[in-house]
Amino acid sequence: MRALVRPGSEFSVSHPALTVIRGDATNAGDLARAIEGSDAVLSALGAPARNKDHVREAAARATVQAMRKVGTRRLIAVSVYGVGDTKAHLPFITRNIVFPLILKHAIADHECQEAVIRDSDVPWTLVRRPYLVDGPATGESPRPSATTEAGFRGR
Repeated sequence: MRALVRPGSEFSVSHPALTVIRGDATNAGDLARAIEGSDAVLSALGAPARNKDHVREAAARATVQAMRKVGTRRLIAVSVYGVGDTKAHLPFITRNIVFPLILKHAIADHECQEAVIRDSDVPWTLVRRPYLVDGPATGESPRPSATTEAGFRGR
C-alpha cells in the first residue's frame, strides 16, 4: 500500500506494508509515481470548508490522467452525502442553510470531482460518506448512511 502525502505535512502512520510518498495530489506525474503497479486508487482528499481552490476536482483530473498513463484499473473516491441525488434526502436545515451558506465551496468541489470521475473512461466507485467526526465510536449515526455508486464509460 502507498500513501501520497503533501510535502511538509505530518503523517505519523507507519506499517511495514506502507510506503509513504511525498507529492502533490493535483500533479499527474506525482500521482503516476505513487500509483504505478497498483490495482486501484483510493482518493480521500479533504480541504477546508471555505476553500475555493477546487482541489478535489483538480486531483480527480490528475488521478484519471495518471491512471491512464500507468494502467491502474479502478478509482475509488470519497465524496460526501448530500451531493448529487442524495441532496434531496438531507434535513431541511442542512440542505437549505448549512450547505449553501457554510459549505457552498466544499459541496461545489465534491460535485465537480464526481462529474470528472463519472465522465472519465476509468472504472470508478464513488462513496458518499455521512458526516464523520474524529472521536471515539458512539454506536449512533447522526446522519444518513453512506451511499455507493459505481460506473464505467469505457472507450
